[in-house]
Amino acid sequence: SSCIFISSYKEASMELFDGEKHYSLKNSKKGFQQLKSLLLGQHGSLDSVALIYEVTGIYSYPLTLFCAEEKIKAVIPNRNNQPIIQGSTV
Repeated sequence: SSCIFISSYKEASMELFDGEKHYSLKNSKKGFQQLKSLLLGQHGSLDSVALIYEVTGIYSYPLTLFCAEEKIKAVIPNRNNQPIIQGSTV
């Protein structure tokens, strides 16, 4: 299993870090398709990946929707320091 950290603090971009490399993608349908291709290229399957990101209002909503549609695990820290794990049986 691999974790990818994402910051979607701006309307137009997502900053990703996979522990080794930094990526900058558009926070758009095209950017999400690039993200999916990147994840599949690195891991072969979306089942072994978890995306970690903070909820940033309207900027993170498209990412949350993308994760739900693609059944990608998402770990979303909240203010109570208890992560919300979406799409997981953990």
